[in-house]
Parts: sequence; structure tokens; C-alpha cells
Amino acid sequence: MNKIIFEKSYERDTTFALQEFFSKCLLGENEFNLGAGNPHVPLYIHYFDGVNVQFFENKVGMQWFYTELFKRNSLSHTFVENIVVDQLRLIPLLEKYWQMETLVGFELTEYLDLARQAMRNLTLYFLSAMDERTSKEIKDLTVEIRKVDELGANHDAFIRKMVALKGAQGEYANVLLADELLTLPSIEEIEKRMLGVLLVDGKEIFIGSPAEYRKKHPELEFVGISVEVVRVTEVRGQIAQKGRVVGKVRIVKNRAQAGEVEEGDVIVSPMTTPDFIVGMHKAAAFVTDEGGIVCHAAIVAREMKKPCIIGTKIGSQVFKDGDLVEVNADKGIVRILERAT
Repeated sequence: MNKIIFEKSYERDTTFALQEFFSKCLLGENEFNLGAGNPHVPLYIHYFDGVNVQFFENKVGMQWFYTELFKRNSLSHTFVENIVVDQLRLIPLLEKYWQMETLVGFELTEYLDLARQAMRNLTLYFLSAMDERTSKEIKDLTVEIRKVDELGANHDAFIRKMVALKGAQGEYANVLLADELLTLPSIEEIEKRMLGVLLVDGKEIFIGSPAEYRKKHPELEFVGISVEVVRVTEVRGQIAQKGRVVGKVRIVKNRAQAGEVEEGDVIVSPMTTPDFIVGMHKAAAFVTDEGGIVCHAAIVAREMKKPCIIGTKIGSQVFKDGDLVEVNADKGIVRILERAT
């Protein structure tokens, strides 16, 4: 039996109602754009562990997607240019909904349709820029649109508000699919999901953990990135903004933790999001596990001119709150000066 390897690639404080669109965009909804459907399924599994959503991707399937997308971009720059133009059309339409205090049923249906279209656009231009083979012209175009396109954070905040208006906890939005926002499942069902639930290819809900899901699907293998952190004293990554600072580590994995950042702290995170911006203003530097030139941390670091190292893979495991570290973003190195007691 051939194993399908799912590797943990991201971790986010996000909602299934957004990641559902992301998964579907990677599969059937992009068949028209790429000329073929992805033959490698399941492709994406999202796991809500009670705190954040962890992203597990089929590495073979994602490589297929990147290759097909690169082929499409190689034919003409207008492919991504047209996507960006359409995204600039959609953003003002979505902003009108984000400013509303409540929506009736048909308005929510219209909103979700617009959000689905916008997520398809974001998926195509963002992943185009993440591919090292993509031309500089396309990457530069993507960096510019990322400065104004904050679909993920605004959509998640809007969905949480809509759930709260229905009399449920806003955090329940983490585990609800888009269509379920029209009529919420029972509170008992939602609370079961809040303890741990998988979303497979944006459509299948499985209450439990990856280990429990694998018992039903032995052909799947889940791989996470872990290290023996006691022996690691420095990490290396990609330079997003040069500079050198010394400061105390503040681990930030979700919106609540962003409010705990103090002046001069070094934010260490799987990846920052617009929800972290208040803490980022206070911080002296940013260090992330993930990233590329169009990631949120890189864009904000360049705007704030604060040292930033992205793509360390293991930074949020190696460092702990209170560790005194030197961020040398001239060389792409973060090293521990003194461990927190």
C-alpha cells in the first residue's frame, strides 16, 4: 500500500469557513484555470486542536499544483495580472459587508459567494509568488496586492461576528463550514468539534485527532516538524528585513497572545497575521517558522523597518517566552543569549 504523506506546513488562528474555500480552490474550482484537476487526493487536511488550525498538506499533490500553476504563469504574465485586477474589484464589495453589523440570510449567501471568489484569486496569486521559479514581475505584483488585500483576517473577524450575532460563541466559527453559518449545527455538535476536529479537502468533517483519522485511513501518514529543543541554541532563516536587535522572546500563536507583547519584545510565531498588528508595533523584531516574500510578517517588517527573519521552521519550538535572544537579520540568524528560568 502506497503511503500518502501529509506534512504539517502551517498553523493559524483561523476559521474553517476560510480554509474550506482554500481547499476547494486547490481542487475542482481551479480546474478551469489550470486545465486539469489535481489527481492527488486528499490534498489538504486542516486540524483544529482546540486552539489553532494546523495545516497538513499532501506534498506530492501540492507539488503538482505548483508545477501546473508555474506552467500557466510561464505562458503569460496576464494570468496573474487579471487575477489581481479582479481582486481589486472584489475587495470594495467585501468591505461593505465587513462594515455591516448584521446580515439577513440572502445577504450572507451573497457575501459567501464573493468571499469564495476572492479566496480563489488570493490562492492563485499568493501561491504563484511562493514558487521560486516564478518571475520577478509576478512576485512584485503580488507583493503590492498583499499590502491591501487582508481577506483572511477580515473574513475571519466577520464570520466570528456573524456567529456571535446568532447567539453562539464567536470562537465557534473556527470549526464551522460556510453553509453552516446560515443554520448553525447544534451547540452539542459544535462543542464536540471544539475539542478536536479535522476538515478534509474542505468538505469532510471528522471529529477527533489525526491519529484517530488515520485508524480509518491507514494509507495516510501525518508528519510534523519537531526538534530536540534543549540542544538547539540558534536557528537560521530567510532575511525579510535587515537589522540587529537584542530582546526577550514573546511567543505569539493567536490573537489573544498578541495583546501580551511588550515594548522591545521579539515576536516569535508560526506566522503573523493582521490580528497581531498591535503587538507588532511594540515589538523590536519578528521571527517566524513559515514564510516567503509575500507573507504578512515580511510585508509588515519592511513597512515598519524592523528586523525580520522568516522561514526558520522551528523557531516557535526552540525559543520560549522570556528567552533573551539576538536577532541578526543581517545574516539570518537568531541565537539564544540567555535562557529564561
